[in-house]
Amino acid sequence: MTTQANPDALIQSLDAAIKSLIDAQHLYLLVDPALHDPIATMAEAAALPKQSIPIQAIPPNRRPYLLALDSAARHEKVLNASLRLGLEEGLGAYDLPDGSPRSLCAWLVATPGQTLANLASALARRAVLSVPDVQTVSFRYWDPRVTAHLPRVLGEGEMSALLTEIGATAWWAYTPQANGALQLTSLGKNGPDRTGEQDAARRWVLDGPQWRALTALGWANRLVQLVPDWGLEAQPDHGTLERLANQALVWGLASESDVLRFAYFALTTHPHFDTHPRVRTALEAAKASEDTTFTEISQTWDESFIEELRKGKGQTHANVQ
Repeated sequence: MTTQANPDALIQSLDAAIKSLIDAQHLYLLVDPALHDPIATMAEAAALPKQSIPIQAIPPNRRPYLLALDSAARHEKVLNASLRLGLEEGLGAYDLPDGSPRSLCAWLVATPGQTLANLASALARRAVLSVPDVQTVSFRYWDPRVTAHLPRVLGEGEMSALLTEIGATAWWAYTPQANGALQLTSLGKNGPDRTGEQDAARRWVLDGPQWRALTALGWANRLVQLVPDWGLEAQPDHGTLERLANQALVWGLASESDVLRFAYFALTTHPHFDTHPRVRTALEAAKASEDTTFTEISQTWDESFIEELRKGKGQTHANVQ
């Protein structure tokens, strides 16, 4: 899906972004080439110092990397191009059937004295996430569709802690606005009462509710790509999609087909369809069985029952416990 945007609004957004960063010193561009890397074809960018981020879980040729812009004014052409490309990616201009590239991930302002290699190593350490009942998982926190929500999902202090650990004063990224536009935003500030040495061993360690909130965020980002094809009169906002994904997780749904199926029914039949006794029975059966899925059960529902759900018959507004 490509979002159509007002050209004048895009120009104003780019102008504001450039003004925000043009005076920055020690500026680095964080690029993820996994699906798309338009900045790599730019001669001026190819001439800049480059450092791969050594994340062992990612093959070397697909690892994120840093470009050292040094003074933003000195490399204004690369900065301008990166801001434009990042905005276009965020608006879906390069979306593919098998993925949505977000290669221009962040513009980092490092603290004086921080080296390119040390910054890359610190970013790599944060790619390891510890969660309940799981040893470790890889965390692509640098994707702007994730990073933009971290202060809200994990707490305001998390971005401050991240910046302190990696030795940066600001993390700039494009964030979605309520009207569908994108805005370059500084997502946090380095905490003045913390030091890199104090945070040297810090990792992303989440409790159960945080992990579920982060998982729901991931499903919501997936739904953003799918929902426009569901024929809805109005497109739900990101918060609504997160709430639906979280509700599916509360019911114990985990597979892609089940989570998406749950969201589909909530959006196309009734937001409280899961409180209908027959639906609750299906969800509880799916949760209790390894061989039965919610998708399989719901595929047996005939049109008369689905119409009953649309009319809200047999449903309540009770929350799932």
